[in-house]
This record gives sequence, structure tokens and C-alpha cells, in this order.
Amino acid sequence: MTRTNVSYRFLHLFWVRILPALLALSLAACSSWLPEAHKLDITQGNAIKPDQVKMLRAGMPKAEVRALLGIPVLQDPFHDQRWDYIFRYLPGNKPPKQSRLTLYFVNDVLVEIDDSDYIDPDTILPPPTIEHD
Repeated sequence: MTRTNVSYRFLHLFWVRILPALLALSLAACSSWLPEAHKLDITQGNAIKPDQVKMLRAGMPKAEVRALLGIPVLQDPFHDQRWDYIFRYLPGNKPPKQSRLTLYFVNDVLVEIDDSDYIDPDTILPPPTIEHD
């Protein structure tokens, strides 16, 4: 092989394989200064208001609870005497916020209300914005 042929093979290898790999690595290293992609705010679940929670009473049948609060987000078929009303707010690039109200039944009658993880949805959600035309 001649010296020119070896130089050509090296340049070809450099332009085809090495240079693209170096460019990809350098772009990956610069990603910290790039702006983040916009993520939508997402709300999921049952937004149970404090007035609704105050209306719950031990002894209420499931049908009455369902009429007051709606269908629970979680109904475990293996534990049909427990209902979980969960409300989640996923604010774009920030950590999620969650409220949980758990109800326990015996023979389809409400016996226990666990509101230890309950948060008023109005305190979780951001204040509404007013748009002007």
C-alpha cells in the first residue's frame, strides 16, 4: 500500500465513523444548557371537596357514598370493602401532589373513614388564570 492510500483510508474512517461519534458525544454533554421540553399539567382522579368529606358518616350504605363522592378511582376486586378516592396533580416539570381518602366498609356499610392523607384539592391546584382578549 502506498502512503497516499493509507492516508485516504484514515480520513475516510475519521469522517464516516469517528467524527459523527464525537459530535454526538459533544451534543449530549451540552444538553444541560438546553431548555426543557414543555410538559402539560395533568389532573387525575376524584377531586373530593372538604364539604363532601364532612357529610360522610359511619353507617352510610355504599350506594349513598357513591352518590355523594362518585365512583372511586381504586376498587380492588380482592378487597371490595375498601374504596380509595385519589386525586393527583402532576404540574409539568415539578413533583406530583396527591390527596387520598380511604373508606372501609363492612357488609357494604361505611365503618371507617381514613382522611390522614386527604388534602383539599383547591390547595393542590394552582389558582386559575384569567385570560384577557
